Amino acid sequence: MKLSIRNSAVALLAVSGLLLAITGCQTPPKAPVEPAAPVTTGTDQTARMFDRGSPTSYSWMGFPQTATRPEDTYFLIEREVPTEVRPNDNVSFTVNLTNQSTFTVDQVIHEEVLSASMEFVNAEPFPEQRDGKLVWTFDSFAPGQNETIRIEGKSIRTGSLRYTGDTRLAFGMGSLQLATNAILPELSMGASNPAVALINEPIPVSLNVRNSGTAPVLGAKIVHTFPKGLLTEDGKSRVEFDLGDFNPGQVKTIDFDLKGVETGSYETEIRATAKDGINATATLTTSVVKPELLITASAPKLRYVGNVISYQIEVKNVGDGVANETQIVQTLADGTSLASADQGGTAEGRTVVWNVGTLNPGQSKIVSTRAVGERIMIARSTATANARAADAVQAVMVTDVEGIEALLVDAVDANDPCPVGEEIFYTIEVTNQGSLEATGITLVADLTPEMEFIESKGATKSRVEGNKLVFEALPALSPAGKATWDVTIKAAKEGNVHFRVEVISDQLSRPVVDEEPSTFYY
Repeated sequence: MKLSIRNSAVALLAVSGLLLAITGCQTPPKAPVEPAAPVTTGTDQTARMFDRGSPTSYSWMGFPQTATRPEDTYFLIEREVPTEVRPNDNVSFTVNLTNQSTFTVDQVIHEEVLSASMEFVNAEPFPEQRDGKLVWTFDSFAPGQNETIRIEGKSIRTGSLRYTGDTRLAFGMGSLQLATNAILPELSMGASNPAVALINEPIPVSLNVRNSGTAPVLGAKIVHTFPKGLLTEDGKSRVEFDLGDFNPGQVKTIDFDLKGVETGSYETEIRATAKDGINATATLTTSVVKPELLITASAPKLRYVGNVISYQIEVKNVGDGVANETQIVQTLADGTSLASADQGGTAEGRTVVWNVGTLNPGQSKIVSTRAVGERIMIARSTATANARAADAVQAVMVTDVEGIEALLVDAVDANDPCPVGEEIFYTIEVTNQGSLEATGITLVADLTPEMEFIESKGATKSRVEGNKLVFEALPALSPAGKATWDVTIKAAKEGNVHFRVEVISDQLSRPVVDEEPSTFYY
């Protein structure tokens, strides 16, 4: 039996790789290598009788070359051929291929060259035929795998028949590699913050700094000065953060609050730096807006005591920021009392409060109240509006509350009709029915020819001037106040008479008159 020992050095290298694999070492991915020829370690030309009863010869070869017995080999190739055959008889022989190792052989190629005294008839499995050879190719041989090749030929002449076989094994060892990693530290940074913020309200900022490289970042820090109009929560324009070292993939987050003290749009680039010139930037963009309240209020210019004063208040957000927690407060003038308030206004004493809530830019709210003026005065009521981040605004409503002068005079006789020669008694009563104090009140009564004045008693003294009974002026008479005079008259002549009384005051443009008819008779 012919034995090929080509590429034995490659085969030995393959064995070394095999032993490494068996001990659990990690190897790179397999790469094809030149086929390695097994080394013959022994043959046995022993004739044996097999089950079919014909004498055969058995031989073996194996890998590695140090194996002295078939069972010691990693890969065993066995051949069994008949010891003799007659001309023109069919000749059958077998080749057994067995992987006795614990690793996979990547490729096995077996070739047979038939004797010139033998003609090929068939084989199982059927081979390729090239260059006068029968070729069987197995892509891989798993541990314990066995393949039997059965070849059938025909003896065409007498003489010795020789069987020449060549088996090549390929081990996918891959290449032995050592590597040095080229590593690079690298920073990346992102910023998150609200796009819109109210003036002087907190602006939460979050910076996420990451080592996006493959080597540690050393001595990272952030030092940044914000543009005019942006300050930290404690009123500083500069921040410093010591971030220290970063391992690859490590992320550090910095949270802090800013506030905008001036309205406007802000864009500022924040930079993180580290040793070896490493840096990363993130851009913070925000708009600082401000709600602005406009208040208008109306009230009547003139009302009289006891009349209702109607107030209307309108508050509008004319700014570019949302007015949150908007509140309207009205304070009524002293001397007025609240009659009603709409839109859920709540009153405490002379103060009315409306919790309006949110007013978006351009949105407005109208509320109203009704109050009663209780005395003569200038009623001054104030309305104030305020909201978060907005300046408070105020409006003043002024109403002149005046009084009404309303004097009533009533003259009544007590004993009508009255006989001539006797006395008749008149009572004069003046009442201030208005809301304004009456001053300089003067009474004048007419005395007819039928009347003879006897006397008068009351709020002021009187005197007779011709046919007039004139009373001294009463200095003042308060609203709802009364003044009374009693006059005694003697019936001097028979007739139907009228006791006429006129009342005048500083506030009246014309006198108030009353007449009391009486009958004098015999």
